[in-house]
Amino acid sequence: MSIALRKSSTLLIVTLASFAVTSGCHAQQPEATAAPTIQLQPYTASDQSASAGVPSGWHVTKGQETVIALSGSQGETVSLGDTVIAKNGAFQLGQPGSNGIDLSMPYSATLPQKLTMIFQESAAASGNPSPQITVISATPIQLPAALCQCGRFAASFSGLQGP
Repeated sequence: MSIALRKSSTLLIVTLASFAVTSGCHAQQPEATAAPTIQLQPYTASDQSASAGVPSGWHVTKGQETVIALSGSQGETVSLGDTVIAKNGAFQLGQPGSNGIDLSMPYSATLPQKLTMIFQESAAASGNPSPQITVISATPIQLPAALCQCGRFAASFSGLQGP
């Protein structure tokens, strides 16, 4: 998962560039071999706000407002371009912001903590309990601090519908 956090005065804009969820808990690692070339079909959202390559066998489930969501044949999902606007402040579960701000979260929180807060708030907004989230790895991507914070994540979570 890539998360871009851009600071703008007192606001923090979080862009979930890609997040993959698989339905299996632990898949065995294949032996090291050369990966086959995967053909991608170009896709552009109907409102022209985003474009991406879609692997054969995958289906676009949403394509608008900078978001392209995809689903695979084995329950995988990938969402590209989700945006969450946050302001610096204490995180209060179930207390969404207003005036275009989705939630408050402390700028001093780590990227894994921010990821967890985003998914907790999303669940609360849907009337669901907070999912169990485990961040397996979080690798920062170096960009100018005045511009944003970015990271790549491997995470698992379980909610009402399972892992």
